[in-house]
Formats: sequence, C-alpha cells, structure tokens
Amino acid sequence: MKRHFASSIRSWGLLFLAVVVLGACSCTGATESSPPGQATATESSPVSPPFTSFAVNESIVQVRDAGVLAATGVVIGDGSQVLTVLDYEVSVPDSLDIVTAGGEIYPASIQAIDPRTGATLLKVEATGLPVATVGDAASLAAEQTLVARWYQQLYIEGSLGEPELQEAELAAVPDTPSAPVNFGVHFPPGSIPDIPSIGQGAVITDEQGAVAGLLGVDYNTIFTHPHGLGILPPIASINVALELLAPDFADRPYADGPLMIAIDNGEGTAFFLSYFPNYDAVTVALEEIYGRLDTPLAAEELPQDYHPLTVVGPAECSTATVVYALPVEITSADGTPLARAKWVSIQWNRADGAPNLLYYGSGRWNLEGGFQLPDDLSDLMTAIDPLVNYLPGR
Repeated sequence: MKRHFASSIRSWGLLFLAVVVLGACSCTGATESSPPGQATATESSPVSPPFTSFAVNESIVQVRDAGVLAATGVVIGDGSQVLTVLDYEVSVPDSLDIVTAGGEIYPASIQAIDPRTGATLLKVEATGLPVATVGDAASLAAEQTLVARWYQQLYIEGSLGEPELQEAELAAVPDTPSAPVNFGVHFPPGSIPDIPSIGQGAVITDEQGAVAGLLGVDYNTIFTHPHGLGILPPIASINVALELLAPDFADRPYADGPLMIAIDNGEGTAFFLSYFPNYDAVTVALEEIYGRLDTPLAAEELPQDYHPLTVVGPAECSTATVVYALPVEITSADGTPLARAKWVSIQWNRADGAPNLLYYGSGRWNLEGGFQLPDDLSDLMTAIDPLVNYLPGR
C-alpha cells in the first residue's frame, strides 16, 4: 500500500498524501476570493455532466452543518443512512441535516466515524430514501475510468447560487487494488477539466454508477500548496467505509485512533494524514501514555501563544502532534479522568535534558493544559519510527 506523507513544509516539498499531482494549476481548490467550501465560476462552470445520468444521482445528497454546505454524501443501507466525509480538524459538526436530490431537508446525526479516512455514517430522520448501488474498490483496474459527483455552490456574476450536482472524469491510480483503506485517483492525461474544485465527500463511482469511494478531506488549513499545484486527497474506499455499519465498529482498535499525526525533529516536519504507517501500533502507544499521567502543569508553566503545528526550531526538541476526530480521555494510572483532548502534542529530546512534556487542547488549536511525561517513551518511539524515517536526514 502506498503510504501518505508530506515532506518538509520549510523546504516547500511537494505533498504526497497517496494522491496525484494534477498539473501546474490550481484545479482542486476554491479561488482565494471565495469563502470556504465555495468557488467562483469560470465561463465553463458549472460543469456540464459528461456522463449519462444514473440512478445514483438520486442517492447523492448535500450534507449541511448549520445550514451551510459542508460535504456531499450518499444514501446507503436501509434508506435512512448516509455515508459522507467530514472535516474534524478543528471542530465536530453539531447541527447537521441533509438535502436530497429532490430538495427535501431532513435532520441528521453522526452515528460512527472512521478516523483513518474521515468517513462518517449519518443517521437521517427519514425512511425510504433512494439507496445507491455499492461497488467494489478492491476490484478497480489501473487507469479505470471513474466519475466524481459532488454538490457545489458557485459564484456567478457576483451572486452565490444554490448547490448544484457537478461531475468530473477521473482515473484510478495503478496501485489501487493493493490499498485496503484509501486509494488514489487522478485526472486522465490531457483532460484536466476547467472546474473550480471537487468537494469533500464527492461520490466516486464507476461508469455504471456503482459507488467505489468518497473523496477525503483537503487539509488546506494545514498546508500551503506549493507552486500552485492542484492536489486531490485520497479516496476513502467504499469497502472500508461500509464497516461503519457494523454493530461492533466502536470496539475495533482503530475506532478511536488519530485523524492525523505530525512529527517534527527540529529540521523538518512530516505530516501523515489518514491511514499512516504503523497506525494501530501508534494508536496503542498513545493510549498507554494517556492512561498513566499525573499532576497537571501549572498555568505559569504553559507556553504563551503556543500552536502545536508550529515548527519548534533546530535542536530545541522533537515533537509529535496528534489530532483526533472526537476528543480522547486523559486519565491517571488509577483511571481518574484528568482531561479530554481534541489534539495532543508530545515533546521529547528537549534542550538541556528538560523533562518530556505533553500539551493538549480543544478544537481550533486552543491550548488548555499539559503534563510532565515519564522519561521512558520507548513504546511510542518504536511505534513512530517508520514515520520518523520520512524526516529530513533519515
């Protein structure tokens, strides 16, 4: 399986998140003048559907948070469930509804999240919605034609229009069959369409309309895309996304795993999104640390103006910052709850032999507290070693 990582932001390395660079143009992100999740139309926008309209179009829905378009989703299961991909980087959506192809609006709530991909199962307060045909991502052939379908609002002559269903042709990358969790796509050579963006949760189907996956989150709030290159996030395989329907999904080892991790050795930073190397071992090692903490740091011991994704500087220390879809619990060795954290930043190899530290915080990167860590972090160091190998100088 191709692993997902990004090279040093300081050196403007290209980001390879098991995705494919589409060419020297910004063809997957909204223009700078457009609000998040929206885009400015060009002369050829909105995109004209290049394929015959399939029944799957009736199963594709808008997913809104507080009335604002947040993602695209697809109806599955018994007609009251929707699969989508939501962005949990800074907060958890808490006021969701869906809008069907026919314009009906129904409240929805989060039932399960797969942090490896951001795939999310929604329960909709409706029954009998048109259900999509499910395909098999594992059987896709290299360069097989795929179709992305997604809802998007466009600015046309200065006015924001209603969300419309868009389509674009894609192709599966050569290593698709070996990727059990995510797979990659790219625009076919010579056919990069003139489109403003492809929205998260875009439903990826084969030419017959069978669903193969959902487009992942574009973490453009973390990364600055170098040189204006367009980048597509990895696709959450439908085979794996359907695991969210399993009654025992919450008991699986990866159900509470990280959404992303960033490793900084003072010389460069490697970001790993979605299903990164040694995922399960990293998850377990972190949980063990969270379960044996003690006295919190005093307020005066906390840094000022701290941001966990800020590069800490040469030789100052090494840092691992972990972000979760939902907050995780931090406890003492006897199980006493100490804190809940949306993100955690662990520091070791600190200057002058200073003790290892753990900082934690809520959504939107707010620092809330910290703990001194034991000297022995060997389990975590072993688990993240495959990730550290991607850093400069390794």
